[in-house]
Amino acid sequence: MMASRAIIPAWMEILKIKIHAEARSKIFSVGSSINYLTSLFFPLFISRWMDNSPGIWRWGFFIAAGISLLSNFLLVTIPLPKEEPPPLNDKQNLKDTLVQPWRNFIKLMRARPDFAHFQLIFMCGGLGLMIMQPALPVFTLEVLHLSYTELVIAISVCKGIGFALTTRIWALFFNKINIYILTFLICFLATLFPIFLITASLHWIWVYVAYFVYGIMQAGSEMCWNLSGPRFARKENSAAFTGINVVLVGLRGCVGPFLGGYLGFIANSYLPLIVGGFFCLCGTGCAIYSSKKYAEKELLSKPS
Repeated sequence: MMASRAIIPAWMEILKIKIHAEARSKIFSVGSSINYLTSLFFPLFISRWMDNSPGIWRWGFFIAAGISLLSNFLLVTIPLPKEEPPPLNDKQNLKDTLVQPWRNFIKLMRARPDFAHFQLIFMCGGLGLMIMQPALPVFTLEVLHLSYTELVIAISVCKGIGFALTTRIWALFFNKINIYILTFLICFLATLFPIFLITASLHWIWVYVAYFVYGIMQAGSEMCWNLSGPRFARKENSAAFTGINVVLVGLRGCVGPFLGGYLGFIANSYLPLIVGGFFCLCGTGCAIYSSKKYAEKELLSKPS
């Protein structure tokens, strides 16, 4: 997982160089739909083998890793324009190697407040979703009393349908609408998810509505998160921008699940959903503020 995240900045820069902005979002929407639906429905095909031979799951890691490596070999074959390699600093020590990326991170965030606002929005919304994650299995099984079959239908079918049906719509508006408006919609849908899930304690149908909304939200989130680097970078190299996306996802992953698990431990499974929803709501507020602040400043006017 760590290695797959590490290649995302290079992958997005290749998309930026080789594909025009208008086509970039469309191609990404198709690819992400295939990737998402495959990851949802492929387990259904191998589940019967795992039922008969539980130990076969160990081989799944090697097979999945081998398949994921194939994309790297394909990326290497893509011709790219030659660039001058950066000058090497022979005096750079281990401390500088570890500290310099964080200095570059701070420098970029100060130089591009529009990008810093975007990261703040995603930090609020993403942290909220991660806080909810530890509570979801407990809430769906112990509070809603869903069977595993019902849970699979909600997650695999409803969320998958929501993702697949709307990914092209997100792609259509990605290059035509202020990116902060898109992040507002993403955070707003993320806020609705725990509300619908808690409402499911009154009627089971809201479980499927909640995960359908989650799928719609995730389709927009995947597109904005992955393509924000090339969009904000414009003529610059987008690797630094996308790299910050990856770093902050890691930071959220260190804090969010732990906080959600702790809240569920000291209270109940409702509290992580409520707190996570509150963070997502904060993200909507930040998005509204940013959309007004940068509406007239054409920092993101025409993506390259």
